[in-house]
Amino acid sequence: MSVMRKMMKSFLSGRRVHKSANVSEFEEFRMKVAEAYAKIDVAFMYSFKPLCNEDASEAPSYYDIFVYWVAKKLQQLGNGKSILDVGNKKIGNMMNSLENSVTALVLQRPDDGNISSVNYFPHDIALPLPFPDFHFDAVTSPATLHLIGLGRYGDRRDPYALLTFKEELVRVLRPDGKAYLLLPLGRDCLVYGLHFIYSFSTMQKIFSGFSIDDYMVDEHARFGHPSETVIPEERFSRNTDTANSVEGEYKIIYLEMSRSSHSVGCNITNVIGTSRYGDVSG
Repeated sequence: MSVMRKMMKSFLSGRRVHKSANVSEFEEFRMKVAEAYAKIDVAFMYSFKPLCNEDASEAPSYYDIFVYWVAKKLQQLGNGKSILDVGNKKIGNMMNSLENSVTALVLQRPDDGNISSVNYFPHDIALPLPFPDFHFDAVTSPATLHLIGLGRYGDRRDPYALLTFKEELVRVLRPDGKAYLLLPLGRDCLVYGLHFIYSFSTMQKIFSGFSIDDYMVDEHARFGHPSETVIPEERFSRNTDTANSVEGEYKIIYLEMSRSSHSVGCNITNVIGTSRYGDVSG
């Protein structure tokens, strides 16, 4: 038995290998690679791993969608804006910082090698924000605000955390400042140790003082649903119903809101009309 075969036998011992991955195919392919690249004076080292079946579709996650959605919204606002972020993907903040000033609140400062101009600011958002009034043009926060106050990431446990943070947002955002959020949409539920889930009506109450300018529901980003749940073909919807959801089920909703000094609650009558868009209330 060749040395290569002995190495492969040792490597594969006790392991489950994909049926289309075997030593003979590897050796044949390796020899052809060696022959092909010898023509340009390149020699590889070789290692054998079981063949994997990768998903070629690579559908963007709801985080990816949020990054694009926010970038497009900010572009419409115009460059040079001051943005406060809580929980966005690092690449989202880095891209937004190309044309804007981005301050990202973090529990621990990440190492990006100073390649971007993002200002990473360590701060627990359950505490008052250390910024002056009317300081920011917009705030971005995907899939984060429903986690705060639970201690999941080393932050302090505080049942008032989100309500306090909302009041701070009203303070630090400029008049007509924007908020771009991603939240779990379902029946009101606290999954202690993980997160909150909010109905649409509860989101309205939490973010009183803001008007909802735009929204969409990601019908393909569903959690806690039975495996037999029928997933709509269209990914994004403005007409969804969570009234019959069971405990712990939720979808993802993207929200664009504006701070309004004249608003005493969320005014969504021009966004959700039962005749046109249906009902997204919980």
